[in-house]
Amino acid sequence: MDIAAWLAELGLERFEPAFRENRIDGEILPRLTADDLKDLGVVLVGDRRRLLDAIDALRGDKGPAPSTDSIQGAPASPRVTKPVASTDRAPSIAGALATGERRHLIVMFCDLVGSTEIAARLDAEEWRDILADYHRAVATVVMRFGGHVAKNLGDGALVYFGYPQARENDAERALLAGLALVDAVAAQSRSPTAPNAPKLAVRVGIHGGPVVLSADGELYGEAPNIAARVQALTEPGTVLITRDVHRLVSGLFVVGDRGSQTLKGVAESVALFQVVRASGVGRRRGGARETTPLVGRREELRTIENCWGRARAGQGQFVMLVGEAGLGKSRLTDEFQSRIADVPHTWTEFACSQLLQNTPFHPVVEFVQRRLEEQGTTPEARVEALAAWHRAVGLDPALSVPLVAPLLELPVPADYPPPPASPDERRRKLIATLAAWIMGGARAQPIVLHVDDVHWADPSSLDLLGVVAEQGAAEPLLVLTTSRPEFQAPWPAGPHHTVVTLTPLDPGEVREMVGEVAARHVLNRQTVEALITRTGGVPLFVEEVTRLLLEGGGHNAMQAIPSTLQALLTARLDRLESAKEVAQIAAVIGRDFSYALIRAVAGQSEAALTDSLERLAQADHIQVQGVPPESSYRFKHALMQDAAYGTMLKSRRRELHRVVAQTLKNEFQEIAAASPNCSRIISRKQARPKKRSDTGKAQASKPSNGRPMSRRSRTSRMDWSRSRLCPRALRAISWNSTFASPWACR
Repeated sequence: MDIAAWLAELGLERFEPAFRENRIDGEILPRLTADDLKDLGVVLVGDRRRLLDAIDALRGDKGPAPSTDSIQGAPASPRVTKPVASTDRAPSIAGALATGERRHLIVMFCDLVGSTEIAARLDAEEWRDILADYHRAVATVVMRFGGHVAKNLGDGALVYFGYPQARENDAERALLAGLALVDAVAAQSRSPTAPNAPKLAVRVGIHGGPVVLSADGELYGEAPNIAARVQALTEPGTVLITRDVHRLVSGLFVVGDRGSQTLKGVAESVALFQVVRASGVGRRRGGARETTPLVGRREELRTIENCWGRARAGQGQFVMLVGEAGLGKSRLTDEFQSRIADVPHTWTEFACSQLLQNTPFHPVVEFVQRRLEEQGTTPEARVEALAAWHRAVGLDPALSVPLVAPLLELPVPADYPPPPASPDERRRKLIATLAAWIMGGARAQPIVLHVDDVHWADPSSLDLLGVVAEQGAAEPLLVLTTSRPEFQAPWPAGPHHTVVTLTPLDPGEVREMVGEVAARHVLNRQTVEALITRTGGVPLFVEEVTRLLLEGGGHNAMQAIPSTLQALLTARLDRLESAKEVAQIAAVIGRDFSYALIRAVAGQSEAALTDSLERLAQADHIQVQGVPPESSYRFKHALMQDAAYGTMLKSRRRELHRVVAQTLKNEFQEIAAASPNCSRIISRKQARPKKRSDTGKAQASKPSNGRPMSRRSRTSRMDWSRSRLCPRALRAISWNSTFASPWACR
């Protein structure tokens, strides 16, 4: 089947590169779902619906296939299954259908340099072809790094990173895409198929910030305007970023300081940095920020050190350091490395990348290439350095170099024998050679092989690790991997394997860490206790929220989500897919909520709701007590609750608050009656407004002393700290229908 022709008939030929690169053929096409189409970059609902209907026709089905046709990353359309209930139950949340969402987005604006002059020198058809090639290059590069081309604007393009699917390294992806785009456009000028093509160059400006995205992908906010202004200041063939973006990638790129610039329409000057290249560091080591002293983790560190002692004695050890993002896997590894600095050893680091999970042996290749670059500048010199390295660890270069050199994109000398012709045999011997390389190096001097983020390792690297895990037991070798809980090792566990699982810090350790981060600043007890509650003992959250509090000061800083955590939290929410909506509803109810209450508010079927809550629990977002329908839940981290709440538009928040309030009033009066504050608030909500006087002014409420009491005064007298019923829902009941809650509208 001709996929390109099929897409062209639908008027959707622009998606042909995505279908081709993802190997969608006539066999796969009829099995595509709405979620698959989202992954292919089909963002708009209309395009997705048109494709799904056409796919249904291919299947020969009658009627449309089931779909979850909501915008990926935007609040999904509620699938409301109304339970049988009395006529006075709370209204369905169907009325709260979101027309978009709030996000922290990385925005790239790129522009072709000198396009007006180039177009004037060329025939209109030639210019059309050049511009089409340019836009194809933009689309290809952006798609490779997980971005989304929102608009082609003549000779420019507006690109989002973090929509429709957020990833925790969106800022890094944007910068890599910008650098790759500069090279791709320059290469377009050197294309042998167009020898007379004009010299092309592109300018790239990148900025990040909070925005509102409508359901059709339209973006509202100052981020795209700033990105466009930054692009205008960029030199041809370069990438320029703002301080907000640089803060997110500090240490991962070599940059040049361009100073602060005044941008048109922007009140304050903006610090800019020119991106030179990626630094080659596998993971960030704190950037320019001073490393926070390690707090807690004594037992975990002692376990790793004991394994290292056994490895040095010739009893190889394989340690898997497991924990969610932010629990301190990298920090613990750094501490261990610093503690063994005086002990003779070789530290070898393989850094797995989310961007390169389909590149065979990428962590190995990156490490070896960096080492060889230090040995020689020409390919021939590097091949000789590779051969010498192999001889030093006991390998025969005549057998090993022909296998390894092609992997490193190095030429194989003519006097070397050719590698095996069979791909399977060549791959098997390559893995055996790489494993022998590691073992031979360990015999020369004990090795710590640190494999970072192994959950992102490519299949070939995992196969290599499996061989090392099995054969390294009798060598002076410590393999130390870091991974997230969802990773399942494909190799069998052995007696020399150890799993070290990181858990959140306890309150005492959080207090100690806050003290270390705050340094000379003194935080009162209430602030520290609020930090403990808000961060849930996750070291990264503790550090970033404390720093934001010290930099910003005041209550607002405590309630804000640090920009360094925005992408991580949003990415975790996006991975929930349909369960994300339940997380948002729960966030409105409060940090603690019961199954009965969220069931009444969400209006979903029992099966759908239970499935979503199970997914939230499996993702480690909520803690569960009991079994439905008597179960209760609690967000593990207040930051995750706030992240879910913060993705919703204010209009959707207001509607959900209204539904929660009405549900409490109609169906949970016994809960309200158990709380004096809640009873008083509901009574006030049920009371009719005061009649207006002849002058048209409402009569002010008066306390017993006869003086008028403002709404602020009335609200401040409520003891929220003692209320055990969701404060946000109580606010919804206490305030009028215009819902002037600062919590709901922030």
